[in-house]
Amino acid sequence: MPEYESPRARYRELAQEALEVANTFAPGEQREAFLQVAQVWHRLADRAMEACYRLPLQTPNRRVRWQATSDDENS
Repeated sequence: MPEYESPRARYRELAQEALEVANTFAPGEQREAFLQVAQVWHRLADRAMEACYRLPLQTPNRRVRWQATSDDENS
C-alpha cells in the first residue's frame, strides 16, 4: 500500500479484487466465500470513513483549558 493511500481506499481495492476472484468461479461455495470477503472489505471501508469523521471528537486525554475572562469573573 502506498504511503499516501488511505485505509478506506485500500479496503475498496481489496473488495474489488475479491469480486474479481469471485467471478472466476462458477456459482457455488467458493464463489460465495469470495463474495462474502468482498462484503467484509466494503464494510471495513465504510467504517474507516466513519472513523475518519469521528476521530477529532474521540481523541483520548484531550483537555480544553478554560481561561477566565472578565465576563466569567463578573458572573
